[in-house]
Amino acid sequence: MSERLQKDTSSTFLDNMSLPVHRWFRYSAGFSAEWVEETVAACSRQITPGRTFRVLDPFAGSGTTLLACDRLGVPSCGYEAHPLIYRIAAAKLLWESDANQFFKAAEDILTAAQNERSDIGTYPDLVTKCYDEKNLAEIDSLKKALYSRKDASSSWQLSWLAFVSILRSASHAGTASWQYVLPNKKKVRVLSAYEAYSRQIALMYEDMKRFQECSPARHSVLLAHDARQVSPLEQGSIDLVITSPPYANNFDYADATRLELSVLGEISSWGELQSKIRPGLVRSCSQMVSREKKDTFHYLEDPLLSPIYSEIQKVCTELDQEKEKHGGKKLSHDDRTLFSGSGKHMDTLKPFAA
Repeated sequence: MSERLQKDTSSTFLDNMSLPVHRWFRYSAGFSAEWVEETVAACSRQITPGRTFRVLDPFAGSGTTLLACDRLGVPSCGYEAHPLIYRIAAAKLLWESDANQFFKAAEDILTAAQNERSDIGTYPDLVTKCYDEKNLAEIDSLKKALYSRKDASSSWQLSWLAFVSILRSASHAGTASWQYVLPNKKKVRVLSAYEAYSRQIALMYEDMKRFQECSPARHSVLLAHDARQVSPLEQGSIDLVITSPPYANNFDYADATRLELSVLGEISSWGELQSKIRPGLVRSCSQMVSREKKDTFHYLEDPLLSPIYSEIQKVCTELDQEKEKHGGKKLSHDDRTLFSGSGKHMDTLKPFAA
């Protein structure tokens, strides 16, 4: 089993883009659903027959672990603290809903959007830089038609996800490897927003049908919860933990969703991203911990770090000395964060099962 758990493909979301439901929203911080399925299947065979086997993902992201467990019929629970990513994962987990009802509701939204009057003058600069006037007008019309029909139904939430999922394909702006939007790097081919939305709802309709054929019932629970807080689950109720935590990869989980949050009107500036989204997240991006720099060596005294204290203290001391040779804020105690100084512990921080 150890060889199976160490597959190189465990750390990539790319293969998921060919899998039903998983591909509804590309999340660069995700990992392989097929690896999760193999891991869960292997570990569940070691459980006493007749006893319920339950999986936890404390950093659920876009729901890879939960969807993989649903496909196997294995109960699972996930925590996600990022408000937008939580809503995306929650919508993906509605795969068992009535596909026909969803498709009709989404089609009605598309039809209504074509009769909506758009107003593109209300969007922040980031948004206007990422779309031409025609596509931004279509996006605005889709958003107005969508929110004018807002209710608590699964069809509406799936329609919302379809809208969020096309914001990149309808933009001429490029996207960096970690989903950071690049307004000045323009793509050659861009779909119109209406066409992208139509294609997305058709894809989701077909995926729901396919997923329901092999997974007739949902077995997952997703909680809007910070994994750093006390777990709401009953002690001893989890048999396996599968997760990809926000380790020291310098990935800014907040900035990666800035375009979507800006189009939705949930933030209007970088400052609002800082104040509304970032505080609730575990930060793996070294550029966003400047306020904590003065407390670096205090943090190292935490008993949780005692197994690696000597190594990490040495690395932080060296970085502290190196910082004095450079201007700017990029090289600091926290640059490359805790484990990346020597690289010795990095392999333990890939997606893992425990």
